[in-house]
Amino acid sequence: MYPTDGTTDEFAYGELGMPAYTIEMGVDFFESCTTFESTTGPTNLPALLYALKSARRPYQTPAGPDMLSVAVTPTSTVSNGTVTLTATANDTRFNNSNDAEPTQNIAAARYSIDAPSWITGTMTYSLKAADGSFNSPIESLQATVNLNGLSIGRHFIFVESQDAAGNWGAPTAVYVRINSVATFIYLPIIVIQ
Repeated sequence: MYPTDGTTDEFAYGELGMPAYTIEMGVDFFESCTTFESTTGPTNLPALLYALKSARRPYQTPAGPDMLSVAVTPTSTVSNGTVTLTATANDTRFNNSNDAEPTQNIAAARYSIDAPSWITGTMTYSLKAADGSFNSPIESLQATVNLNGLSIGRHFIFVESQDAAGNWGAPTAVYVRINSVATFIYLPIIVIQ
């Protein structure tokens, strides 16, 4: 890349102490809309999403594991139902071929419903390693999520993991839809002898 003087991100950091950087995309200064929509946008979307997920702590969050393949099954249910949450925690973003990069085993994973974990008052719940123990830099995770008491509509489940060095990575969210409030009809049973 190249240095620049007087840019807005330089001002944001120099005057306000706020982390800022510019992501340039494309191969031409004025790229056609067709090229942007078919090539540039889709190619850069994962990087843009990661920058967004890391914005709260841009210097600390990338040290933690990535959450990949986050899914719920089924994707919709009733308010007192449960869903199975699965994900993969991966702490191998850095190349550890010379033993100098910080790649650690996954140590923990958690999820929260409708708010990320750092919001005051948010309840978090543990995910378990699918193989029974956290002992690898890549772990398959699972949990049964109880949806009891959630209102009708869409609810987000935020998932994040921590490595053995104590670094929490960027959260990834998936949603589940509550279609209806479960109701039970109790019918008296009459036994005739």
